[in-house]
Amino acid sequence: MKINYTKKNILKKKQDYKHEKNITKNKDYILPPARFFMKLEKIYKIIENKSILFFRRFSGRIRIDRKKKRLILHERYEKAVKYLLRVLTIIGIVSSILTLPIYLSLILSVLLVLIEQVLERTGFMFNTLFIQPIPTPEDLRKAEWYANIFGFVQGKVADKKFLIGLVFKDKEAGEKIFKCISAWNNLEKYDMEDNIRLSFIIENEKDYSTYLYPSANRKVIKKFESKIRKNGKQHNKLIYMLIMCKVFPYGKDSSFYKFKKEYQNFSLFTLNGKSQEYKQFTLQGFYLNEGKMIPLDNLKIEKFHLKIKNREDLTKEDLEYEHGKFVKDG
Repeated sequence: MKINYTKKNILKKKQDYKHEKNITKNKDYILPPARFFMKLEKIYKIIENKSILFFRRFSGRIRIDRKKKRLILHERYEKAVKYLLRVLTIIGIVSSILTLPIYLSLILSVLLVLIEQVLERTGFMFNTLFIQPIPTPEDLRKAEWYANIFGFVQGKVADKKFLIGLVFKDKEAGEKIFKCISAWNNLEKYDMEDNIRLSFIIENEKDYSTYLYPSANRKVIKKFESKIRKNGKQHNKLIYMLIMCKVFPYGKDSSFYKFKKEYQNFSLFTLNGKSQEYKQFTLQGFYLNEGKMIPLDNLKIEKFHLKIKNREDLTKEDLEYEHGKFVKDG
């Protein structure tokens, strides 16, 4: 019996040793290259994002108009360009008087002509800043966006109602935040033009992000832009606004998953054989009180536009793509 136990122990040790050796082999020859390329890809993305952000800092001062193929500078550099053109003219006159070797004279002449052509075609721009309604940082911290509420009538109903609620921990601060959100729609009940942008971006099987921000195409912005004109100069419009984003749990048991399924499968009515894209839903604010979610006193907002996408399906046209690239991953 003792000999048999010893044999079993020896076999077990040999098997364990062999198993550990295989793990070490896999770790040495498979995992490190994968780790290396993952780190390399991560470093590349960081460098790319930092480079784009760096050059964007100068977009209000200098940029290239690809359609007209010319350089665009801020209007503050207009006098400097005029003086530089005069200096180049003087340099050309002086160089013609001086006896330079033919090759140097030719190079200098070509260089001066090229610089003059670029500067003569240079356009100028002026910047304006439009500030969207923004709550104070103190109210944002105090309100503390806690959760989302999703409501809908189950089953096939012709006039199905949908509800999306934003739950805040503090009532007073939550009312201020929701009033600011309503201001993006000029404090009106119906948001027919999608002034308040609401989107749900599915990050992975476990998480989804909720985005809430004002539209950059509101009528008040277009009206502001139409009043500002300067002869021969491009208008570089800058918009300062708040982007609210919060990540929540996602899965088949989550309320959002059930809402998404109902909302996407529901056809309001058909026109020429095609179901209509815009479905009405109510956007409402709530606050948390002893475990209960109670509606805020703010006006409910009736909306008709909602974006639901996977993160990998976003394009450069989507603000959520920019935010995910430069803020969440940056």
